[in-house]
Amino acid sequence: MHKRDSFYFGILVSVLGFGFGYGFFYLIGLALNALTGIEPYLQPWQIRAAAIIPNILLMRYYFINLKMDKTGRSILAITFFMIVGYFLFIKLFYKFFNILSNN
Repeated sequence: MHKRDSFYFGILVSVLGFGFGYGFFYLIGLALNALTGIEPYLQPWQIRAAAIIPNILLMRYYFINLKMDKTGRSILAITFFMIVGYFLFIKLFYKFFNILSNN
């Protein structure tokens, strides 16, 4: 395990954790599609929301087990910005398509 306590390392861990979580839940969705025949079993918004789970677990691991405060704080900050960005994206995305569909 890398024992470096820095903000940049936390940003890297957070982005990789989000990417891993997204890929993991996407593959679970594909497997459930194949098993059940329901297309799509997991909606894209559910996959994006569930992809935050690894960051929460990583944040707890770095704060409590390793006592790396800088890395944990940067994981917390990136996770917070991802959540806020996700909700802003949804608000703007649906607002944009509602404008297009009303014309």
